[in-house]
Amino acid sequence: MIGSGAVGAEFASCYSRYGTKTVLVEVLPRLLPVEDEEVRRKSRSRSERRDRLSPEDGRRGRHAESGRHRDRRRHRPAGETLSWTVDKVLLAVGRRPVTEGLGLEASGVRTEKGYVVVDAFQRTSVPNVFAIGDVTPTIWLAHVASAEGIVAAETIAGVPTRPINRDQVPGCTYTDPRSPRSD
Repeated sequence: MIGSGAVGAEFASCYSRYGTKTVLVEVLPRLLPVEDEEVRRKSRSRSERRDRLSPEDGRRGRHAESGRHRDRRRHRPAGETLSWTVDKVLLAVGRRPVTEGLGLEASGVRTEKGYVVVDAFQRTSVPNVFAIGDVTPTIWLAHVASAEGIVAAETIAGVPTRPINRDQVPGCTYTDPRSPRSD
């Protein structure tokens, strides 16, 4: 598994629980980079106790070979070479908005780096055009998109509404922090 954000950690945890030997590789110096230190520490401690989940943080991939049935990944952090032979590689990095070819620029909707630029009430640069969710440069979570939709709908309806306080958005990472089973 390449990438240890929420998606990578969730898939690695799931496959590990199914009995698959899983290597979780992260280029940043820590696993679960957006979680707080206590959550990261407990998650890492637990994953290191398990024999099927091996976290490797701060590893930048330098080489990959693909064979008939297996892939080999080599990582060289600080001069050290680590190598794994794996059956499959899951890539859990590099999310981006998919707005190309929608004609946004031609209609006057302002974008930056592919994202639709919106104000606090989800209005775009074109009157009566609103945007929510993954095309906007906000947190990519379903409950955030839902809240953005409510703000946009209330604004369109002329109902007094408050923008989302983006500093108070709850998030979660679905992994299994319990001690490993003894089966």
